Formats: sequence, structure tokens, C-alpha cells
Amino acid sequence: MIARQLPFDGNTPLAVVMKHKGEKPRDPKFLNPQIPDDLSSLILKCIEKDKKNRYQSAGHLLSDLNRIEMAIDSQVKKKTDKISETSFIGYSEGKNSIAVLPFVDLSPEKDQEYFCDGLAEELISVLSMISELHVVARTSAFSFKGKNVDIREIGRKLNVLTLLEGSVRKAGNRLRITAQLINTEDGFHLWTERYNREMGDIFAIQDDISLAIVNSLKLKLLRSEKEAVVKRHTENIEAYNLYLQGSYLLNKSTKDSLVHAIQYFEQAIMLEADYAKAIAGISLAYIYLGWMYFLPAKEVFPKAKHFAIKALEINETLAEAHIALANIKMFYDWEWKEAEREIKRALEINPSSTLAHDTYAGFCLLMGDKDKAIQEALKYVELDPISFSAYFHLGVFLLRSGKLQDAKNQFQKSLELVPNHPFGLWMLGQVLVLETLYEEGLSMIKTAYELSENQAAILTALGWGFAVSGNKEKAHNILHDLKKRVKKEYIPPFYFAKIQNGLGNKEEALNCLDKAYEEHDISLAPIKTDETFSDLRSEPRFIALLEKMSLKAQ
Repeated sequence: MIARQLPFDGNTPLAVVMKHKGEKPRDPKFLNPQIPDDLSSLILKCIEKDKKNRYQSAGHLLSDLNRIEMAIDSQVKKKTDKISETSFIGYSEGKNSIAVLPFVDLSPEKDQEYFCDGLAEELISVLSMISELHVVARTSAFSFKGKNVDIREIGRKLNVLTLLEGSVRKAGNRLRITAQLINTEDGFHLWTERYNREMGDIFAIQDDISLAIVNSLKLKLLRSEKEAVVKRHTENIEAYNLYLQGSYLLNKSTKDSLVHAIQYFEQAIMLEADYAKAIAGISLAYIYLGWMYFLPAKEVFPKAKHFAIKALEINETLAEAHIALANIKMFYDWEWKEAEREIKRALEINPSSTLAHDTYAGFCLLMGDKDKAIQEALKYVELDPISFSAYFHLGVFLLRSGKLQDAKNQFQKSLELVPNHPFGLWMLGQVLVLETLYEEGLSMIKTAYELSENQAAILTALGWGFAVSGNKEKAHNILHDLKKRVKKEYIPPFYFAKIQNGLGNKEEALNCLDKAYEEHDISLAPIKTDETFSDLRSEPRFIALLEKMSLKAQ
């Protein structure tokens, strides 16, 4: 009940029985991040397979429950941890919660998907500024797009008390927008409204919907929160429309979509030079082009930095611009204090930003604070409870904290959400290789590579897997393949270093890492904790590389 999920599930009773018999139950804390560590341990002790390891009397169980309750009361009084200020049973108890579903396009031409998505995203962004309201992140809310799922089921999966859904019909310059706030427990409509307006009234409509939600849920807004709810980043409807089209393409995150997103943002800025959100959008698009190795970091990150700084000069309270600058400082400049400052400022502005929590988790891991990294990653999961990326990234942070089994559990969870996702298969396979389950792990990485349309990163992981498993011939063949691909696409030096190190060629691996440093290869940022380079950490050249990056050797 506390984790909101059965310890074992399956398609048949026999499948459940077999899991009970042979599988270890997942830590409840990974299913509900607000559960205190002691309570999570207590639950696991109660369901130990060997009865000798369980509580031997109800009195002992009651004693531990009382101790945990006293500890929670003490934490609440001290207010030292935001998580402890709310009930560990769930944020919906004592705190309003909402998911904003993407609006449905009812336009005759069916060409307003970008506008429908953008309207929902803008409402998510505004509502996230309200401290009394838990708002589910975009990825989880949008996972129900185009699906006919019962309101109660959505509420259960997202763990929210209310849903906002609606539709948009656009004909010429006329808009018909319907919106309704629904109680997920009984399907009752708390509020509903229909707007028949001109396109230029969209900002007033957004304000009306936001304030109607506030009133329906009887939320008390701080002065700064009320200002945030009705704050407008532009009054130019044409620039706003271009911005929404750019944001729509930014979320698709393919090379072509990112390039076109930048073009839309640039057109918006041509109409309104001080449109900070559009300028920040350009920065993020350039960062994504670098993150996904579509283009070399040296080509895109300086541009991203220029636009992030420009956006902040116009509007210092723009969380996404601070997040963009934090990632540039962390992955490209290796300026750690500045990166931390930008991340913390972003979280001050928008504590519900999943990207900010994810970035902070990565930063904490690089600084050696593994517990804090996992805590931030769990906050990402809490805000985005059915997001592949949330569980995948949690898995990565657990892996690089040395928790292989926990990491494996999270990669499996990510694949439950998006079966056969190449990244999930890749990292789960990599964990299996680390556990010396070579055949199973390599098979999984190979499948990931085939599904990824020949992505070089996964091919590199396959080469590394062959190398560490002793199949040097196949590892060398992949090295040769990557060298040929350099002529047609950007292949980071880090990739070559990974395979060379797997082959035991330490000097050649270090040469590649030095080249990666010269090129500001963004893969270098997590080098200190990367599990595939653990045997290099005592090498003088490796230690010198960390020092050049202002990272302390572990």
C-alpha cells in the first residue's frame, strides 16, 4: 500500500508465484521516493523469503514502527529535509496534485498538434511555480497522448488527485478551447469552461485556466507565485506561435528537428528581439545537438553559451536558461562552482524542474556525493513517475555509485515503460557484461545496436563488451568501423578510448582521452565515475587529466 505497487506482478498466477520464489523484491523506496530509508528496510524485512530473517514477533515490529515514527516527527519539526515535510505515504496526502494532459486537436485541418502540446506545456510550466501544488512533469503526462485511458487509471498511474484535459479547435484566427478539471477518484468535474476567442486572446485564456485551477483547488498563492501565474514572456502572438512550433520540434530531439527548432526560435526573435524564452530555446537546442553527438561540442556549446547568457541578461528568473548554462559549465567548460551556482538558482526558481534535478544529480555524482546524486535522481522519478528517462538516469547514477543490482532494477523498470528502447537494452547489457554474463550482455547490446539504427555510442559499447570478454578480433573490427565512420560523421575520441581500454591498451586509451580533452568532448565530464574506466583511475596520466579538468581523483 505504501509503495502503491505489488512486490511481484505477472500475466498469470503461476508467473507471480515463480517471481515470489526466485526474485528479490524491489526496494519500496524506488517505487515511492518519499518512503524513509528505515521504513523501506522494515518492509523488506517483513517480506524476507527466509522466515528466520523476518520479525519474530508483532512486538518487535511495533517497536521499530514507533521508532521510525518518532524519527519522522523529529525531522518534520527540524524542517531539515523537504521530503520529510510531507507524508512518506505520498504527495497527494496533504498536498494538491495535478497532471496536465496534452490538449486534443479538433481543428478541421488537424494541423494544430504543436499548439495543443504547447498550451499544455505552458500550463505545466506556470502551475509548477506554485508550492502548494504537485505537478507531474511533461513526459509522464504526455505518455497518455492519443490513448483512451480511464481517468481513474491515469490518476492511479500518475498518483495525482486531479487532471486537466481539454481540446483546441482553430479555424482561421478563431479559437475554441475547452478545458476541464477532473477529480481522478470519482471522475467528477470540478471546473469546466469553453472559450470562443480570437487567437490574440490566448494569453488571457491561459491566465483564466491557471487561476481557475487555483480557485478550484483552494490554493493560497504567495505574491511571487501569483505574479508567476499571470506573467507573460511576450505579447506578440505571432512570435509566441513560432516559439510553440520550435518547442514542439525541440522535444522530438532528432538532428533535423533540432535544426528546425532553432530556425523557428530565430524567427520568433526576429519579431521580438527580447523574447528570452525563445533565446533560451536556441541554447537548449544547441546543447541537445552536442549531447546526442549530432555535432562536435566545440561547434555547438559556445553558441549555446552565448544564447543562455543573452537570455539571462533579459530575464534572470528564467529557469531553463540557468539549466542550459549549468550544463555548459559542467559538460563543456568544466567549471564546477559556476555549474553548481546555476543549478541551484534554477531550482530556486522552479523546484519542480525535472531537468534541473537531473542535472544536479549528475553534478553531485561528479563531485563524489553519490547519496545526494541518487536523492536528486529520485526526485526526478517522483516528478516524472512513468518516464523512461527518469528511471534510465536513476539507473545510470546507481551504476556509477557501484550499485549494480539496483541499477539493473531501474534499467528493467525503464524497459517496462518503453519495451526494447535501445538505451535501456544497452545499459542493461553493459551491467550484465560487468557481471561477467558476457553472452547475455553482448546479445542485449547487439539488439540495442540493431534497434538504434547504427548509433555509434551503442556500437562502441558493443566493441568494449567484446574487448573485456576476450573477443579481441571483433573489438578491433568495431574500432576499424568507427575509424571509417569518422569521415562521414562525428565520432568522439572518448569512444575509441573506451574500446582501447577494454582491450587493455592503456597508453592508447589515455592518448584518446587526451585528444578528447583537447576537443572538449562532453563524454569526459563523468570520466571519474565511468564504470568502464575504473582500472585507469590509479594511472598518473589519468590523475593528471582529472586535475586539468579541476576534478579530484577518488
